[in-house]
Amino acid sequence: MPYPPDMTDDELDAAARHAGASTSWGAGSYLEEINRRAVDRQTRQSILLAEDVRRLTDQIRWLTVAAVLAAIAGGAAAIIALVRP
Repeated sequence: MPYPPDMTDDELDAAARHAGASTSWGAGSYLEEINRRAVDRQTRQSILLAEDVRRLTDQIRWLTVAAVLAAIAGGAAAIIALVRP
């Protein structure tokens, strides 16, 4: 018996108990669904984490570009200061 994906975990538990999850097929189906939902939750969390890491990487890239430009400008200013009396 496939369980609808819009059922909450508590509703799933109640439906499995009502359907006789004590049988090997019912218990297996219930455990597979609980495992599938846990994997889905972990996958969603991993995707969110990957998106956060990508955003952070973009910010670090732009900060690095700004630091390089500031270093170039500072180096140019130092060279100009040395050249001018």
